[in-house]
Amino acid sequence: MYHSIGPEPLFRVASATGGNSWPDPVLGHGAYYVGIEANRYSRPDQLTVYCAQDPLVAITEGAFYQALKCQNDIASYRMKAVSYPLQSKHLLWAFRIDPQPPVIDMESLLASNHFAYSPHVLLNPIRMYSGTQAIADDVRTHTPPAGSGQPRPEGLKAPSVRTPHEAGFQPHQLALFVRDMPGSVPFDQRSQLVAKMTIEFEFFTHLPRTSVAYQHTRIDWATPRFRVTAIPGEPSLSPIPAYLGRPNARSYSLNRWYSIGIVF
Repeated sequence: MYHSIGPEPLFRVASATGGNSWPDPVLGHGAYYVGIEANRYSRPDQLTVYCAQDPLVAITEGAFYQALKCQNDIASYRMKAVSYPLQSKHLLWAFRIDPQPPVIDMESLLASNHFAYSPHVLLNPIRMYSGTQAIADDVRTHTPPAGSGQPRPEGLKAPSVRTPHEAGFQPHQLALFVRDMPGSVPFDQRSQLVAKMTIEFEFFTHLPRTSVAYQHTRIDWATPRFRVTAIPGEPSLSPIPAYLGRPNARSYSLNRWYSIGIVF
């Protein structure tokens, strides 16, 4: 029922305008201040670090939320809702947590049976999160049986709804719980910064594919591109390593654009 995170860095995409100094990425404030809707596995008042072992998952999830921001802006303002082209800058963080937090593998049959949920609940694409938040609440309060030798979970592993499924491989993300717990050292006191880099997203029109301008009406939200660049004076990864758990995984060079797909 537990998932072993492994030695590779964890990745997270976050805003470049707030919470942009270390150890902000492991404090969970992004989830805490997200608003009334909150996130899939956290309520508005729950500090949670959303991250991924697979850098592509962190990048895809980040691009999805940037698409939502643009869409919300367009829906809210009649004129000058967004600036053109549809490009934005964010931060791509990489870090390690040692010792690694024990997390429940929500895709395991043991977890599904123990916490009483249907497996397809985890991949429901709708942005109504009450069901998954309730499941996460149960994981947060889970106390293993005495004598089992199992630790109290510090988070969960769940499918990444927004990252495309590939040939039997389901991309996943981590939701790590930031809280005071007896016998557990806070993440910010046991984490190591690996890299802090700039990541840019750009959305295009449908075919013919071109940068979005004011006069364009059809935007292809599902296939943006991204580029990662180093920040002078900050640690970086070059290239961003391939996640070995993904079939045919690839690494990503700096200063180069790559296309990705998003599931809406």
